[in-house]
Formats: sequence, C-alpha cells, structure tokens
Amino acid sequence: MTGSLVEDPYFRANMRGAASSGLPVGVYFFTQAVNEVEAVEE
Repeated sequence: MTGSLVEDPYFRANMRGAASSGLPVGVYFFTQAVNEVEAVEE
C-alpha cells in the first residue's frame, strides 16, 4: 500500500454500464484519516 489515493481503473466503465442497464448507482469514499489534517489531505 502506498498511502496515496487512487481511482479504480474500471470505476467509470462500471458506473456507465450499471447506469445504462437501469441499475441505481452511487459511490462512497472510505476514509482512514485519524485527525482533521489527514481528512483535509484526503
């Protein structure tokens, strides 16, 4: 693990495919920040 934020390379295609199939879609961001400074960085 690098500790950097990355986007799943399949994210956009998966979201488009699900939405075009009529599936409800949404996203979430799981944070691992333990203080306000880390939260702002994320």
